[in-house]
Amino acid sequence: MLKQKTQSVLRVFSASCSLLFILTALCGLTRAQSTDPTNPTPITSGTSSGQAGPAGATYYYRFNAAQGSVKITLKGQTNNYSTQFEADVLNMDGTDLGDIYVSAGDAAKSESKDFSFANAQPVNIVVKLTKDSTLKWQKYSITLSGAVGVGNSGGGGGNKDNTSPSLPDLKVTDVQIHGNNGNRLTITISNSCNGDVPASSLIRLQLFVYENADKKKIDLIFAVDQAPLAGNTSSTYILDLSQFNYSLKSFDHKYLRVEVDPGNKIKEASESNNWWETGAAPFPEKNGYCNPKSQ
Repeated sequence: MLKQKTQSVLRVFSASCSLLFILTALCGLTRAQSTDPTNPTPITSGTSSGQAGPAGATYYYRFNAAQGSVKITLKGQTNNYSTQFEADVLNMDGTDLGDIYVSAGDAAKSESKDFSFANAQPVNIVVKLTKDSTLKWQKYSITLSGAVGVGNSGGGGGNKDNTSPSLPDLKVTDVQIHGNNGNRLTITISNSCNGDVPASSLIRLQLFVYENADKKKIDLIFAVDQAPLAGNTSSTYILDLSQFNYSLKSFDHKYLRVEVDPGNKIKEASESNNWWETGAAPFPEKNGYCNPKSQ
């Protein structure tokens, strides 16, 4: 009886997650949002989107500027009255290169600013959403155009050898259950090699729960597409389970499996280390495997 109830709860939760994922994809909000200034979300040319509630938030991004001019456009929208959106642009030394402000309400508005760079360099963008109790949500997007590079957003500069490009390698590097009664799940995925995930690719992330140590699969309870990762960078996805009245600690035995790029749609240096399981040992590191010439 307990098994049947457990499976029923997970099927309902799976359907809810699927609906949430579809709505999120349609709204264009499937983007990583880092709140850690030491681990900003890497972006390339294109648009990155996000949102926050009435409590506001600060999110950190990083991109590679090539020599020349980059136009950065900040767009905002709320469900109610007008509020101010801010994007601060800084170099790696923390020097403020300029700020972008836009006031927007239920009608979306945007402001743009051009930034000139004498040489290629990584650049940070800090998006600040204000605390406003009159709002249910506030959405933003950042659009980059112009001299935007596609190298490692972690720094280093320089051009890659286009005749023998490095490949990315995606891994699930950390999974944590926390929050009241285990209703929050934090998943960290990393690109452990120098190669960037192509800007046109989204990274599929999915979560399974097994009933016991025999690893009988109960259900796929969550799937989402993440933004591309530059080489040697990582991003964290936080899943709030409380909105589904669901807690991983409601089970006496919890065996989780998290998979990244399960369909191997992204060409990687290694295709065998894209998963994490409860109790499984970390994958050993192999020297030189990131370099395609050494394979």
